[in-house]
Amino acid sequence: MTAGQTVPLLFIAIDLAELGLPWNFVNASDVYKSQSIYLFSSVSVPVFIFVLYMQFRRTASQRIFLNTILDSMNEQIVVLDNDLKPTFKNRAFDVSLLPFKIEDLFAFKDRAGVFEWTCGEDNSLRTFLCRFTKLNNQTGTILIFEDITELKRKDERLKTQEQSLISSSRLASLGEIAAGIAHEINNPLAVIIGRCEMILSQLTDGSATDVEVNKTLSKINDMAHRISRVVTSMRRISKSGAKEEIVATNLFLAIEDVLNLCAERVRNSLIELDFSGINQDTLVRVNISQLSQVLINLLGNSIDELLKNAEDNRRIWLSNEEFEGQVVLKIRDSGAGISVDVRKKLFQPFYTTKEIGVGTGLGLSISKALMNGMGGDLELSPDLSQTCFILKFKKT
Repeated sequence: MTAGQTVPLLFIAIDLAELGLPWNFVNASDVYKSQSIYLFSSVSVPVFIFVLYMQFRRTASQRIFLNTILDSMNEQIVVLDNDLKPTFKNRAFDVSLLPFKIEDLFAFKDRAGVFEWTCGEDNSLRTFLCRFTKLNNQTGTILIFEDITELKRKDERLKTQEQSLISSSRLASLGEIAAGIAHEINNPLAVIIGRCEMILSQLTDGSATDVEVNKTLSKINDMAHRISRVVTSMRRISKSGAKEEIVATNLFLAIEDVLNLCAERVRNSLIELDFSGINQDTLVRVNISQLSQVLINLLGNSIDELLKNAEDNRRIWLSNEEFEGQVVLKIRDSGAGISVDVRKKLFQPFYTTKEIGVGTGLGLSISKALMNGMGGDLELSPDLSQTCFILKFKKT
């Protein structure tokens, strides 16, 4: 009798009792072989054992497959039971490589599933990306550690380079209007010098009167304030905007600062500039120097394009309005507009329609990034007939 045939002994004993036969090997074997249970036990039990064996092999194979995947990962993975004892760890896991105790992490287990952990001394700080995942049966926790120290350092270097690029673009924009700035300072200086020489001459020969002296001093005072406004605007715009905070700012005054610097270039280009549509009391939340750079870039592009127009068709309009909780500033010019093909690539870095050596192709991409960084946006109006840039700000 096979091992499988020993299973239904209980059923054989019941049959022997019903037949009134004594229990012995011969009677039991006869009953066993005469019943359908013989076929059942001879076939089903081995099949059942075979299924169990195959399931075990499949489970073992799956376990090996999963362990191979986990061992190939660079992240350190460990499974802990509720007593913080490891029940599994992958090949990359080495507790000696962690500059903290695993138990310390459980102070943060009520946080979101993923967070950063920075530890170590000042000169050897390391940052880990930590992930907590509770097992479905609540019998333990999966912990995954990834050392992102170098990634964070690269990110910091990238931010530094990006800020350097923005600063270079700002200085390049200021360089383009440097001649105009010099003119804005030299003109009032010439007036001041001339008036001073005149009043000194009058005082020397005794021909000066109180009325003439007051008139001359008033003119000198006006010219000095004009220079002061230009210098103040220049200082505000040339600051490193990264260190400044986003604050409530009068939009009209911010625009006026930029126009103080661009005024000479606008006049020399015979451009009519209309900013009567700007509300003088509108407040927006911006980084002042970064907003100034955006305005300089946009106005500079408009001026370059308008030089292609006839002298009687060179106009720039600035206006603002409030829409859906935002302040919207529109800068529109009378240029020929921007084609559909150019629009698709307009905000891409290093893309420019200007001649080689004239533009860097960074002005609009940086301007859009600056606006996004202030919680706003920079868009191009879908109107193809004219060029109109739309700046969106957070309302104060």
